[in-house]
Amino acid sequence: MRAWPIAAASVAALLLTGTVAAQAPDGGARGGSPSGQAGEAGGPGAPGPGEGLERPPAEGAEAAPRRVVVILLASAGVDPETADALTELAIGAVATRGHVSIVGKEEFQAQLGHSEARSAECVSSTACLGRVGVHLGVDEIIAGTIARRGDRWIFNINRIDMRSGNVAGRVFREVPGDVGALADAVQAAIPELYAQVAEAAQLLVSTNVDGAEVVVDGVLIGVYRGEAVELADVAPGRHELVVTAAGYFDWTRVVNVAPGATMQIEASLEVPEDPGESGGISPLVWIGFGTAAVAGGMAIYFGVSSQEEPEAGITQAEAEAFLDTKNTEATIANVSMVVAGAGLVLAIIGLLLSDFGGDEGGVTAAATPLEGGALLSLRGSLP
Repeated sequence: MRAWPIAAASVAALLLTGTVAAQAPDGGARGGSPSGQAGEAGGPGAPGPGEGLERPPAEGAEAAPRRVVVILLASAGVDPETADALTELAIGAVATRGHVSIVGKEEFQAQLGHSEARSAECVSSTACLGRVGVHLGVDEIIAGTIARRGDRWIFNINRIDMRSGNVAGRVFREVPGDVGALADAVQAAIPELYAQVAEAAQLLVSTNVDGAEVVVDGVLIGVYRGEAVELADVAPGRHELVVTAAGYFDWTRVVNVAPGATMQIEASLEVPEDPGESGGISPLVWIGFGTAAVAGGMAIYFGVSSQEEPEAGITQAEAEAFLDTKNTEATIANVSMVVAGAGLVLAIIGLLLSDFGGDEGGVTAAATPLEGGALLSLRGSLP
């Protein structure tokens, strides 16, 4: 799937919007860039990485700003520049809540060895986000992924409260339209993250193929190795589930997950049928039986007719003509009997050569030229 890059003018417009929105009403910190360092705090005493999160402020001193990680990563069909620009918008929306200090993408990825792949895996794991949050000494993490499927943008954003270690808010959206519509949806999603969150659900995906990859909403969540692939903290609502394996048809479903539910899904992958191994009844069966039926009917008709007796009182010439006719009919009947017998033999050969779906058995046929004819031989057994 090709990426959907944002033009330089569009990025500039998005960043301008984020900058305007980032000025907190009470003079709090403005969000930094997604790849930069933590923003300047709106008040003194911001805890450094690894320091205690609940240190009470000195008497009469202003409370330290909340340290918040904000990171949105690109997934299928989205380029990193688009995700970074949308992260800026999210930072601005978070900053409008006031008295926050933003921790950027660079610091977050430093905890994971600056690996994009590990960052993507961590964003999908509440446990991993919790560990990174503790090391960074932050109060909460807002993290998610953005993907493109067809004509729709898809994003899934979670807010992790480090004090409780739980998902305090989540938003999942499918957004039609251009990147402007996506930007509006991301900004609108931030206040929803601070609303009451629906209880998380869980997906357990099993399949019949070892090594099959399980993808949810365009994000790889695991590989099946004999035990169900688990995705915890699933946002309630509709999710696209795809299970793929080399040599098998993709298995795709859209599932509707209820709040707090544990949904177990069994994905049965199918192997494409080889046209050369389709099997079935040999055409010789139908040709042979058809020939035998027609020739047998003719043999019966002309055989019966050839046995008729001449009428009394006919002349010598009429009697001779009558006998010639009956002799001809008798000859036709005899020939038809031979053809009918050959048709039955052909049908039997067709049955022997037919594939009825069994894995064992089989018949081989061979013709050996002889003087004045040929010898047909069959070897094998019925399936």
